[in-house]
Amino acid sequence: MNGPCLPATMRALLMAVLCMALLAACGTQKVLSPSQAQAVALNRQGMDSFAAGDTVRALHAFEAALQLERAVENEEGIALNLLNLAQCYQRLGKPELAAAMLDRLLDGGGVVFSPQRRAEAALQHALLALQRNDAGAADKWQREGAALCGDCALAGKLNGLAARLALQRGNAEDALKSAGEALAKSGDDAVEKANALRLQGAAQLALGQKAAAEAALLQALALDKEGGLPDKVLQDLQLLGHAGSDVAAQRRYWRRALAVAQAAGKTAAVKDIEAALGALPQDQTSQ
Repeated sequence: MNGPCLPATMRALLMAVLCMALLAACGTQKVLSPSQAQAVALNRQGMDSFAAGDTVRALHAFEAALQLERAVENEEGIALNLLNLAQCYQRLGKPELAAAMLDRLLDGGGVVFSPQRRAEAALQHALLALQRNDAGAADKWQREGAALCGDCALAGKLNGLAARLALQRGNAEDALKSAGEALAKSGDDAVEKANALRLQGAAQLALGQKAAAEAALLQALALDKEGGLPDKVLQDLQLLGHAGSDVAAQRRYWRRALAVAQAAGKTAAVKDIEAALGALPQDQTSQ
């Protein structure tokens, strides 16, 4: 059974849930040739540049690393750098080039890549589809990624994506199930655990289970605060604004969300939160 219709502001918020950082780092080996050592150094340089917001510099580093890995047909290194190049092109607003990098990994061209790396490519394809509002293609890629992955390390992310897609099509029960599976796969990864809890809370909200949603979202909030993740903290507080047990509690969450959004310079979020606060019924007992 599907959940009740969600308010437009909440549907928009759910679109931001499960933002994933998928950049892949090269592992180290016991003995590296000069070429391998240079490729690893370039990959790390690209990671650092991407994290610092210098996407063009990151792109050049990953391209150079890819050439070195291709010269020795290092399947893992080739796959990692294709995935990272796709992330760079996506951030640069060139989704067609991002998709081309992913297709090179999926097609192989004679090189056999691991199922997990191919699953990562399918996951990134799904996120590209979501970016262009193609839920059908996103669902197709999520299923392909799950089939490739099985019980691999990416299973939690793929379950989380399944939960998000279920929420978008209004199937809160399926979303809750997939979020639970994502939570079970999160292990000691605090970011993934918080993502799964946030999705669980969103699904419970859609099902009208406000008390359970509030409990899950408070757990996510604690993890995101500990991790120092302002965007995630803001998402948690906005969802809690819907989950509060009464008007006074909702107002407190929205006010906290407003303070975070203002501090983070999130102009659009500030307007949305102010509108949500203005839409709350007057409560003489609120502080």
